[in-house]
Amino acid sequence: MKLKAPETVFSSAGFCPGCGHGLATRLIGEVSEELGIQEKMLAVVDVACCSFNIDYWRYDTIMAAHGRDIPTAVGVKHIRPENPVFAYLGDGAAYSIGMAETI
Repeated sequence: MKLKAPETVFSSAGFCPGCGHGLATRLIGEVSEELGIQEKMLAVVDVACCSFNIDYWRYDTIMAAHGRDIPTAVGVKHIRPENPVFAYLGDGAAYSIGMAETI
């Protein structure tokens, strides 16, 4: 079985060794292609390391204020209900400054 990088992820994507962002970036790309939704996908990313995905994904991407990814994604979904929308945020945005939105 030969594996290939998803077409929705630029192959030059690179994060620090041992970081989970690279794996998550690739998995999101693979799943979006498998479901056939990559052309309509909208991503909301955080300002920290997650923001590197703006250069790696071939999706329309919005950068939200730190910890405010989830309410931004909710707003985007309200105005673009036909598009799959997801928020991609790291530990600081999800479990520190953005805890209220995560809960």
